[in-house]
Amino acid sequence: MGANKRVSRVLSLVLALALVFTMYVPVHAAVAPLLTMDVAYDSFENDATVEVTVGLNGETVSASAFTGGVAFDTAVLELQSAVNSSGKTGIKIQVWNAEDEEWGATSLGKSTVDEANGNGHFGFYYTPTDVCKYQLDGDFIVKLTFKVLDASSSTKIYLYEDMDLGEAGAVKYDPSKNSDEETAENTVELSAPKSIADATIGEIEDQVYTGKALKPAVKVTYDGATLKEGTDYEVAYKNNTNAGTASVTVTGKGAFTGTKTASFKITVEKKEADELSAEDVDAPFNTTTIETELTGIPEDAEDVEVELSVASGSAIITNLKYDPETGKITGDVEGAAEGDEVEVTVTVTSSNYKEATTTFTVSFGSQAYNIVVTGGKADKETAQEGDTVTITAEVPKGQKFSKWTVASGSAVVLADETKATTTFTMPGEDVDITAEFVKKSSSGGGSSSGSSKKFTDVPEDSYFYDPVYWAVDKGITKGTSSTKFSPFLGTTRADFVTFLYRAEGSPKVSGETPFEDLDKDAYYYDAVLWAWNNGITIGTSATTFSPSMTVTRGQAVTFLYRHAGEPAVGTVNPFTDVAESDYYYNAILWAVNKKITTGTTETTFEPNRDSYRAEVVTFLYRELK
Repeated sequence: MGANKRVSRVLSLVLALALVFTMYVPVHAAVAPLLTMDVAYDSFENDATVEVTVGLNGETVSASAFTGGVAFDTAVLELQSAVNSSGKTGIKIQVWNAEDEEWGATSLGKSTVDEANGNGHFGFYYTPTDVCKYQLDGDFIVKLTFKVLDASSSTKIYLYEDMDLGEAGAVKYDPSKNSDEETAENTVELSAPKSIADATIGEIEDQVYTGKALKPAVKVTYDGATLKEGTDYEVAYKNNTNAGTASVTVTGKGAFTGTKTASFKITVEKKEADELSAEDVDAPFNTTTIETELTGIPEDAEDVEVELSVASGSAIITNLKYDPETGKITGDVEGAAEGDEVEVTVTVTSSNYKEATTTFTVSFGSQAYNIVVTGGKADKETAQEGDTVTITAEVPKGQKFSKWTVASGSAVVLADETKATTTFTMPGEDVDITAEFVKKSSSGGGSSSGSSKKFTDVPEDSYFYDPVYWAVDKGITKGTSSTKFSPFLGTTRADFVTFLYRAEGSPKVSGETPFEDLDKDAYYYDAVLWAWNNGITIGTSATTFSPSMTVTRGQAVTFLYRHAGEPAVGTVNPFTDVAESDYYYNAILWAVNKKITTGTTETTFEPNRDSYRAEVVTFLYRELK
């Protein structure tokens, strides 16, 4: 009897489900489901964790990804179950109550959920042909909890958008048929998919080039929750091998659809550059500009940028610039005071070298004074007191340099006012100097252009141009060939006393010298005898004159000094290489005082250096002209 009732009840249930299944097949015939879930249980234990896989738009992801809600006018949730002949499945269905913010005992639209059972719970037994559909309206989140009584049972879940079942969609089961046996449970929350474009891709750090494809990890978050790669999204990389900008495309999966892109940079590992440096600057406080040179930037550096900043200091340095063509750093100065110091920081960056920094200090000293040169130029526009200034005349065509005159700057003392290039020590005032020129004469008067000799190695703007042609015109010397004078050829002792002897008109001589190294038939014999008779030379020893020895600068001025009668000289000696005990001491001081010669520098004379032809004729010219 009981068995017949159970059979009858099962047959009735089968017929009802068959009717429902038949009714709704046409509804879905042309509509693709928005969501498809296959829930299968391969094993069963009381505390088993059931693995759930979900298919969405052809992708397979974890069912746990489906959270949140979506608004539809109408939607249909369809459940299909397939079990073996003895299997049973229980499903608890709940709908999120947005007003109470909880899972509540809410009816699923037009479906038949037994309210008396509480919490929207609906329990039933499935046969292999069971199909159950539920109408959903408006915003919804559906949570399904599966109670599995058979290890091989499975359920298919479909979600269709914008569909209406009508009143015929109601299917009612008796909740009392739900099993009370111990079961394993798995809860799945269902909602419509979300757009991955609304997610946030975390910043991807720059990568260093390795020659291989680079795939840095990507962090994706949605509404503050971190999504899982492979479940919620897939990642694809492009242009991720060579240096440059690589792209990352995140494609939604499971609960997410659409794509979103991000990028990261691939950089070549930067090399270490040599030490960067810039020279410190000492400048007068009243200067308006500063300049220094920056070194240490590699020649193969690419995309170089130089940043300049003032780190400290009371003076104002502005408009700092770096010129890559010259390597110079310049800046404007305003408001500096004597004693101020300003530190400038230099930072150099490039695409293939590591960042490098250095500093230089600008120290402001005493005042700078202006230098004005008319008819020439100075090696600097301003100078501080005590600085050495070099001035050079710019001789107009058809004229020759005469001398320098100081227009202003009473304390200026020129090293040689007759030289086209000369020096002076800057006084504590502005200086104005003028170069004077005279027209070149065509003939007579010892003119430098009156000589028939035209030497190709005697430039018109050289300091020895006039002395050479004066000496040639006077018959004191001649060239080493018809076109050469050889101004830098050494002069022997015999040549020098011969030049001096000829300058005096080659007077007649008599007597003999004690020198045993003289040839009485030589061109220089009378000149040496004349020099001996007049106390101009005493020889290199008691019995030698050394006629072939090159005359030194000290010997040359000594010959001239003795020729002048050894006049009194001053006591100021500027040269560190000329001692008071030296035989040429007075001669050198006299020659410098008479502007016959100057030192080779401000503090050296080099008395033991060989004299050359241009020097000795210039000495004679300045003494005798």
